[in-house]
Amino acid sequence: IVKPSHEGSSFGVSLVKKESELLAALAYACFIHDAKGQPVLLEEYVEGMEFTCTLLIHPKTKAVTFFPPTEIVHTHQAEIHTFEQKYMPGHSQKFTPARCSLENLKKIQETCLKAAQALSITTVARIDGFLKADGTIVIIDPNTLCGMAPSSFFFNQAAYQGMGHSALINHLIKMELEGYDMNAIKIEKQNADEKHQKIRVAVLLGGPSLEKETSLDSGRNVCYKLSREKYDVIPLFVDAKTELYPLSEKLLVHNSTAEIEHELDRSTKILWHDLPRICDFVFIALHGIPGENGAVQGLLEMFKLPYNGSGIATSALCMDKYKTNEFLQSQGFSVPESILIFKEDWLQNKDLFFTKIEKICGFPAIVKPHDDGCSVMVQKIKNKNQ
Repeated sequence: IVKPSHEGSSFGVSLVKKESELLAALAYACFIHDAKGQPVLLEEYVEGMEFTCTLLIHPKTKAVTFFPPTEIVHTHQAEIHTFEQKYMPGHSQKFTPARCSLENLKKIQETCLKAAQALSITTVARIDGFLKADGTIVIIDPNTLCGMAPSSFFFNQAAYQGMGHSALINHLIKMELEGYDMNAIKIEKQNADEKHQKIRVAVLLGGPSLEKETSLDSGRNVCYKLSREKYDVIPLFVDAKTELYPLSEKLLVHNSTAEIEHELDRSTKILWHDLPRICDFVFIALHGIPGENGAVQGLLEMFKLPYNGSGIATSALCMDKYKTNEFLQSQGFSVPESILIFKEDWLQNKDLFFTKIEKICGFPAIVKPHDDGCSVMVQKIKNKNQ
């Protein structure tokens, strides 16, 4: 492994398999930040279960709170935990607790605590490492600050202890203030005698479309940003079969929809027609079909449930790029010239479409699905062969 000596988040890290790859990896690591360069570290390649372990150490009392270690599994043919694997939705899988024996879980926690104490880390420590096949624990990266993104390891592991985002952040502030011998800030709770009743908001996230990872991120952000003083927030995961499942804190922080699907308790399924019984408002955080094409909107209107965004007709029209452009053109707007190609027609007479393309669009041209979003499968083609 080749890495810069003073960077984080896996910037500039490479796995070198043969001597001919070394020079390029050294240069990449050395100059990842600026032209001045920095020293480069070469490490042995460690094989085993990759983990990250977070723990809280009270700055004054030194009391320790352990969170369950997370196992990291790379996807998309990645061999190391790169920046993309860490932060791009769906690019890696997290298993919390890590899939090893209870004895090894405890051994990981104890080793990480010793490493944190040796380095005099206080309040929060996130220690990364490997559990080798022979039971040896190898520490590769101690962190004094944790990522605070909605699905970061910190929140993911804390959720297994029953701590949500707000509770954990407030706890951190309280710990730090106690470490400085300052009075903790009191978080005012809603008056129990207050007559105002909270609005129950169901947040739909996930879904069967290609944009499900983006939807997971969007919906999770909505859940975390809604005021708990005004709303009872109900995260509802829409799975690959378009079925509804309520999400606990520990499921909500998962990094990908695949992880959530893997751990769902199928006995908790909620039927769509039960929505009026459990909520007052539906926040649609779905991307693509069926959240953007009017299908969910139609269902909610049948149930007389208010929701965010446009209605059935507008949603259905705007999900179809070709129909949208046709409509806008009829209203006097300038839109790109286009051809809608159906599979059956294409197979019957490809030459006819090539003639149309050259006549109407020419090359280069843009090819896209007519009913997807987020630039999924959009391509620029420069010639007939492409």
